[in-house]
Amino acid sequence: MAPTMKKVVLIGASGNIGSSILSALTSSPKFEVCVLTRHESKNTFPPGIAVFKTDYSPDSLAEVLQGQDAVICALAHDAWSTQIKIIDAAVKAGVKRFIPSEYGNNTLNAKVVELFSPKMDVKAEVLEYLKKQEGNGMSWTGLATGGFFDWGLKTGIFGFNIDTHTATIYDGGHRPFSVTNLNQVASAVVSILSHPNETANHYLYIDSFTVTQSEILSVLEKETGKKWTVEEKKINDAIKEGKEGKGEFGGAMLLLHASFMGEGFGSDYRKDEVLANGMLGLPKQDLTDTVKNLLSETA
Repeated sequence: MAPTMKKVVLIGASGNIGSSILSALTSSPKFEVCVLTRHESKNTFPPGIAVFKTDYSPDSLAEVLQGQDAVICALAHDAWSTQIKIIDAAVKAGVKRFIPSEYGNNTLNAKVVELFSPKMDVKAEVLEYLKKQEGNGMSWTGLATGGFFDWGLKTGIFGFNIDTHTATIYDGGHRPFSVTNLNQVASAVVSILSHPNETANHYLYIDSFTVTQSEILSVLEKETGKKWTVEEKKINDAIKEGKEGKGEFGGAMLLLHASFMGEGFGSDYRKDEVLANGMLGLPKQDLTDTVKNLLSETA
């Protein structure tokens, strides 16, 4: 018999991915959802959502996690290491499923972990720690999504600036990479909880679509009615400059570009991995429709 995943704790519900997951969970009649935040947090949530405050001490976590079926983490990178404490408390409380703060890049790809070391080292350590808990009654599911396309297109993580109609294209722009819209990520999380047996102790890969920079640029030029200004750049240069801390966010933006558009980072999930879209019942999504919707929102 499949374990029931009804009572769900969401940690990190105020961020981009967390708020999307919260919306999807509360839209389903299957779940009773509560949110866990730090004591000092000023974030607010929709009416009817139970909000618990914690200092992440064992006693504080145990009180909230007791009787819960699943824990979903959507924490920012500076809090990834906190998940070890949460995992320990979840095991003691009898939680059945743990979904860590994965999403994004493929943590099982050693080249990705090295690129973002030491930050990504923490993600890899959390996954290994979860695997050790399999004999303690708690299962886990990791979810790799590639970049969040709708959010990322607005913030520049794919090399495009919608405001200035400029693009940085890497190595000709012809390498495919997988991306996922935020609502698709959230739908996948809901489906994981709805398919507990099929998803237990697995690292899953999903996308909304797999594209190239050239395909994105073509759609953007068509939908904006403008010829974009293009700067050609090499991935190896982006990695070098990113490691030196150049560019936006201390080099992090250049490293993100490299992880998506570079060779060997396992970012083409349709070629490098097996997509779980079918198993999870995820809808097909379209590049052109997504860009149209995004441009209408930003107009």
